[in-house]
Amino acid sequence: MGVRNRWLTAYAVVVYAFLFAPIVILILFSFNDSRRNFAWRGFTLDWYPRLFANQDLLDSLSRTVEVAIVAVLGATILEEAGRDLGASAWGAFRFVTLPLLVPGILAGAMLAFALSFDDLVVTTFNAGVGSSTLPLYIYSKIRFGVTPEINAISTIIVAVTAILILVAWRVGGLRSRSAGVGAGG
Repeated sequence: MGVRNRWLTAYAVVVYAFLFAPIVILILFSFNDSRRNFAWRGFTLDWYPRLFANQDLLDSLSRTVEVAIVAVLGATILEEAGRDLGASAWGAFRFVTLPLLVPGILAGAMLAFALSFDDLVVTTFNAGVGSSTLPLYIYSKIRFGVTPEINAISTIIVAVTAILILVAWRVGGLRSRSAGVGAGG
C-alpha cells in the first residue's frame, strides 16, 4: 500500500504544480522591471505604486467590491429559509438553527462574493455606460497584452485570498479544538 500512496502523492504534486504554475509566474512577473512580460529584466516594486495611482482601476475595484457585497447580502438573508427549516420561536432559531446554519451561510456568502467578484460574462451584459468593474477593466487591458499593473493587482488578490483562507483555517481549527475539549468534559 506504500507504493500506491507514493504514486498518488506524486500525481497530486504534478496536478497541483500544473494548476498553480501560471499563478506563480503571474506573481513573479508582477515584480519584473520590464514593461512587457516577455523577458525578465530585473526585480522592481515600481508597479505597485503605479497600481494604487491608477484611479480607473481603483474605481473599478471599489465598484466590484460594492456589487459583491450586495450579492452577498442578497444571497445570505435566510428569514424564509429559517421558516422553512422550522424555526418558529426565537430561542429555537438562535440556539439550534442558527448555529447549524452559520457554516453554510458563511460558505454561501464567500461563494457569492467570489462569483460576483470574478464574473466577466454577467458584468459585460449588465454594466452601464461609464461603469466598469475590475473584471471588465482587466479584460479591456489584457487585449493589448498583460501589463505589470495587471500582474500586481492579481498578485494582491491572490495574497488577500491566501490570507483569508489561512485565517479561516486557523479559526476553524480553534473552533474544532474548543468543541472537542467541551465535548470531552
